[in-house]
Parts: sequence; C-alpha cells; structure tokens
Amino acid sequence: MKPAAGHTRGWFEHSGAALVIAAIVTLLWRPAAVESSLEAEKEGRVGELAALLGEGAARRAEIERILPAATRFPPTEDATRSLAEALGACEMSSLPESKRMQLARRIYAITTGDDLSRDRLALILDEIQQTAIEARCSPIVIGALVDSARRVARTDPRPRSDWW
Repeated sequence: MKPAAGHTRGWFEHSGAALVIAAIVTLLWRPAAVESSLEAEKEGRVGELAALLGEGAARRAEIERILPAATRFPPTEDATRSLAEALGACEMSSLPESKRMQLARRIYAITTGDDLSRDRLALILDEIQQTAIEARCSPIVIGALVDSARRVARTDPRPRSDWW
C-alpha cells in the first residue's frame, strides 16, 4: 500500500521547518562563543592594566600600549599618552588588588569606544577621582588623571532616544 501524497509532503514540511529552526539556533549560539572570547580578552587586558598599576613605578610605556589596544576607535596619541602619564605618576601599589581591578575596569569602560551617556561618564570619572584620592595621589596628578580620562572617553553628543 502506497502512502498518500499528502502524508509524504507533510513529513518534508516538518523536516524543513526543523532544519530552519536548527539553523537559527546554531546562528544564535555562535555569537555567545564570540562574546565570551571577547569578554575573556577584556578581562585579560583589565588584569594586565591592574597589574601594571600595582607595580611600584608603573611603566608608562606599557600602560600607553595597553590603552589603545583595548579600544575599537583608539583615542589620539596625545590623549592616550596623557592618560598613561597620569596613571604612571600616581603610586597605585598601595591600593588593594580589588581597587586596582575596579580602576582598570573603569578606564577600560571609557576607552572601549562605546558611547557613554554624559551621566555615566561623569559617574565613572568621579569613581576614578575617588580611587586616585584613596591612593593618595597629589591634587595635580588627580586633576590630570580626570582630565585625560575625559579626553580619552567616547561620548555621544547627540544620544539617540528612539532605541527600541
């Protein structure tokens, strides 16, 4: 006895739908792997910056090398050099490792090329300033650090309000 033509066609339709669903799931699953590798790379750079900040005399050249490598749209060389010099001028080794990691994350946040809202940038700059105060940096160095961090940061002068 032959199967009805409609019965065979239904099987093909279900198989086709299953293949489409499998393809979509596969496509959605792959970015997660890429995202996790980017997150691991970010944490590696943050850890490297925190370790440099923990050295007795932070190496400005190494800090300057790390900062643009962490960004999608690197800031100008002058801004990067200014931030590296300010970070190197302040003795951060007295801070606990957790504080240095927080500082490195904040610096990474403003240098990644993501557009920050002005409120978010102000908050991050205040946190950077507070960390420098806790490290007992001189007021001149603190001012230079905050100013150079502001110059490196990416902000959107016209933030979009129509995001879905």
